[in-house]
Amino acid sequence: MPVAVRIVLVVLASVLAQWGVSSHLAYGPATPDLVLLSVVAVGLLRGPIAGLWSGFGAGALMGSLHGRAMTALILSGVLVGYLSGAMRSGLRLEHRWSAPAAALALTLVGQVAFWMVWRKVSLWSGMTEIGAGAAYNGALMLLLFPLLARAIRPAEGS
Repeated sequence: MPVAVRIVLVVLASVLAQWGVSSHLAYGPATPDLVLLSVVAVGLLRGPIAGLWSGFGAGALMGSLHGRAMTALILSGVLVGYLSGAMRSGLRLEHRWSAPAAALALTLVGQVAFWMVWRKVSLWSGMTEIGAGAAYNGALMLLLFPLLARAIRPAEGS
C-alpha cells in the first residue's frame, strides 16, 4: 500500500478515535489529542512536507466536524506537522523517549497556537489545561508511537 494512503488512513482513524474515544480517556483537565499525535508521528517519520499536509488535512477535517474553529485547527495542525518534520533530523527516533518528548513539546506549541487564534480568553487561564494535555499526550505517545510507526512506514522490501 502506498505511504500516502497509509498516512490518510492513520489520520482518518485518529479523527474517528478522537471523536469516539478521547472523551472517555480524559483525566482531570487533560484530554488526549489523538489527531495531533498522528500528525506528529507523520512529521517525525516522513518529514516536514508530509507533516504539514497531514496537519492541514487533519485540521480541516476536525474543523469541518467541529463546525467552528477551522482556521485555528488548520493553523495548529500545519504548525505542529511542519515542526515535527523539521525536528526529525535532530532526533534519534530509535530512542524510546524521543517521540514522547517531541509530542509533549509540540502539543504545547499546537495548543498555544489554537488558544491564541480561537479562544478569546487569556492564555494564562488555560495553562493548566494545556500543560496537563501536553503531559498526557507525551505519555500516550510512548505507547502509540510504535503502532503509528508500523502503520506509516512502508513494509520492508516495498
